[in-house]
Amino acid sequence: MAFELEYIAAPVIGSVIGYFTNYLAVKMLFRPLKPVKIGKFTLPFTPGIIPKGRDRLAKAIGGAVGNSLLTDEVLQETLLSDKMTETIADAVDKWLLENRENETPLRELLESFTGSSEQLMDGASELISEKILKKADEIGVGKLVAEQVALAVKEKIQGTMLAMMLNDSVIDNLSGHIANAVDGHISEHGEELIKPRVKDEVVKFMEKPAGSLVASAENRGADIKGMVLKIYKMVVETKLSGVMDTINIPAIIENKINSMDMLEIEQLTLSVMKKELDAIVWLGAVIGFILGLFNLFF
Repeated sequence: MAFELEYIAAPVIGSVIGYFTNYLAVKMLFRPLKPVKIGKFTLPFTPGIIPKGRDRLAKAIGGAVGNSLLTDEVLQETLLSDKMTETIADAVDKWLLENRENETPLRELLESFTGSSEQLMDGASELISEKILKKADEIGVGKLVAEQVALAVKEKIQGTMLAMMLNDSVIDNLSGHIANAVDGHISEHGEELIKPRVKDEVVKFMEKPAGSLVASAENRGADIKGMVLKIYKMVVETKLSGVMDTINIPAIIENKINSMDMLEIEQLTLSVMKKELDAIVWLGAVIGFILGLFNLFF
């Protein structure tokens, strides 16, 4: 009986020691949560490994997520994936279906999403006005006006005594001054002349029923869904990088981890890795049992 007990005791004791050794090691990842002091002396291994290195851990996780996992390329690939594109397309189809008969003014509809349409209307007016002035400069409105004035003058004076005084050279010289005057006036006063009129048109447009706008666009053959998807793709491709730089994901994650209570971090870790940590504890018991058996024979 004593012989049998000897054979059983060694593996059992080894198993118990291995179990509790690994159990203690797992617990020491988090516990104690704070340093344990005896006078001015701090006990070794206090606080636990994770509480003690939380700053470094937070920085490492933030860097890993922000610089390796949630990169511009990864987010862009996700946002432009077929699944995401199909989701947006379905949402647009649903919105169009629900709003074809909608009598709500477009302004009120937008305000239900943004809270205020005034800033949006101002932005649209500003953008449209800038585009008009830019196009006016590109096509040379002053020159076009001057050319038309010169043609009209030549037609009016043709065959008259005045034609002898206002020859082509004089009229061309006059048209040059007219072109410069028109371009200068547009450059100096174009915005104040155009923007209020553009704003009036934007306001009128925003007061139209959403349903009539949808129907009108579709009747003209406009591919609303295609335009929305095109704009979405353009925004993701051109603006995402700037948005990500502004957000600074690594810093957000680092600050969030540092602001969390250690009990929260422990519970979060255990909720994800409880099975793996339990397996480590029981592995200690198995290894201890095996080592106990080896002690019997070697």
